[in-house]
Amino acid sequence: NGITFDLSLTQGVVETGTVAVQQDVAPLSAESDTHFVAALGRFTTLIGSDYGDWFTGASGSTVSGGLGSDNFFTKDDIVDAVFAGGADADVLTARGRRVAGIRFDGDDGADQLIVDDPLDVDDPAEVFDELEFNGGDDADVFINRGRVSRVVFRGGSDADILQNVRGRIS
Repeated sequence: NGITFDLSLTQGVVETGTVAVQQDVAPLSAESDTHFVAALGRFTTLIGSDYGDWFTGASGSTVSGGLGSDNFFTKDDIVDAVFAGGADADVLTARGRRVAGIRFDGDDGADQLIVDDPLDVDDPAEVFDELEFNGGDDADVFINRGRVSRVVFRGGSDADILQNVRGRIS
């Protein structure tokens, strides 16, 4: 198993006395509750392991998975973030309110960008704005279950698919 880390939980400002959030970076391992990291500050880059990592990005960050089948996530208020999968089949699940300016570079492997079902597709805050998916080699899939505006989907050399499932693309 790879590591699990939520970069958005480190976004406090040291001067204000914000306390660092302790994160279990191996919750899926046989030794859960034994590997913790506490970090505080504005980190712009997160680089993963050679295994399947689970990362949540932060605004203005670049998150790279490296080797292994990695899982990436967005959540409320994440803007201008880049996710790079690297080798193997990687997945970015975009969810949350006010998410914009997200780029996912899949590279090798059958990669997926999944826009998760928002609570209310008519609420402007629920629109995922400016999503860019560069799939790379292999059959890549963009699955939209929400409301997306300004989409760029570059598949690659194989049979790539855009699935609009109960969603809207404008």
